[in-house]
Amino acid sequence: MAVTLRPIALRDIDAIRDHSIESWGVETAVDYMTGLFDMFDLLAETPQIGRLRSETSPPVRLHPYRSHNILYTDSGSGVEILRILHSRRNWAILLED
Repeated sequence: MAVTLRPIALRDIDAIRDHSIESWGVETAVDYMTGLFDMFDLLAETPQIGRLRSETSPPVRLHPYRSHNILYTDSGSGVEILRILHSRRNWAILLED
């Protein structure tokens, strides 16, 4: 199963990586990012594990990873990662951007 990342999701990943390096160091950032990409693979293999959120049109799936929420859609042949947002952020509003 394939994992596709939208350009804004790639920017989210860059920001998460940079913040993690600044705050906790390279080793911790590498651990966090490795786990994040492992979660992408898990979502591609079992896309139904994320909670379906119908507040948006079209509906999206949301799955937590540590301090972040991964927003994605099931494309049938994998998943498309829309955003990776801190769990304190209002994902529904940011997804509209």
